[in-house]
Amino acid sequence: MPSDDSGSAAATSLALDQPALANYRPKHLLGLLSPARLNLLAGASGLGKWPLLLPQLNQYFADRRFFSYTDGRHEPPRMGILTQDNPQRFVDLIRDLKLDLLHPQNLPILQAAYPDEGIVEPIESCYARFPNAPQILIIHSLHSFMPSGEVSRFSDVRAFRQRLQSWATARNVTILATVTKAKSKVGQGYERARDGVLGSVKWVTEIGAFIAIDYPQGHPETTSHRRVLISPQQSSLIESEWEFDPHGRLVPSEAVYLWQERMKKHLQAKTPSEPFRTAEILSWAEQEMVPVPTAKLWIADRVAEGELIRIRKGMYKRTHLC
Repeated sequence: MPSDDSGSAAATSLALDQPALANYRPKHLLGLLSPARLNLLAGASGLGKWPLLLPQLNQYFADRRFFSYTDGRHEPPRMGILTQDNPQRFVDLIRDLKLDLLHPQNLPILQAAYPDEGIVEPIESCYARFPNAPQILIIHSLHSFMPSGEVSRFSDVRAFRQRLQSWATARNVTILATVTKAKSKVGQGYERARDGVLGSVKWVTEIGAFIAIDYPQGHPETTSHRRVLISPQQSSLIESEWEFDPHGRLVPSEAVYLWQERMKKHLQAKTPSEPFRTAEILSWAEQEMVPVPTAKLWIADRVAEGELIRIRKGMYKRTHLC
């Protein structure tokens, strides 16, 4: 991936005390987000914006990498999520995705109020209620915070964006907001990734980083694969393919198969004449953080491929095909 800051390899190694594994951009929060600006994550409802974003935040807390970018910080910036939904939805999702480094202390979740009937609490007012004054404010569904609700009216969107940008600049708050993007049908596509965002074109002008999630071209809507496009400010578009791992997290496609390779190494360590129980296979799965239902499907696949022979209930032997 290209970087718009120089000295990446040496600086990354120095800052993270490990070999350079990410694009080093110290002027950008998380290495990707333009500071004190609006940055967008766009995708149609149900495509997996949060199963994409939350694991990346968890990754950042683990080793300071965010979508293969890094800012080289030793201490992470303060963050918070603002939503109009029940915060418990995000708590449950974080638990289901097994993101152990995300918790209310480093990622508080605040629900916007409705002080007047039908009028949502302004973002500025919501921010004042956060306990940690986030440096990165993550807004769930930015469109829903527009007072008029007219997301396609240029003048309304311009006024909303100008007010939001003025506030972000004054408070030095970096915003990462999700917005709705139209689904691309098979064989269809947009000339630019930003063209698919619903509403006025003003939503995607004068922004920082832009991340989009969609179906890969040529894949049906039943696919578990996703096409992720990342456009750092004033940088070229980077496209990659992702898919859901056994825990429901969106990860780069090659990472999905790593657990299968590791499971196979466990199996290959057994001699063909040595019987072993299902419980042992499930212990391998536990080591690799593979859910039990997924591990049982893996066993069935190995039997179907002729790599395992079922001797009797709960007992197997490896074949020479493995």
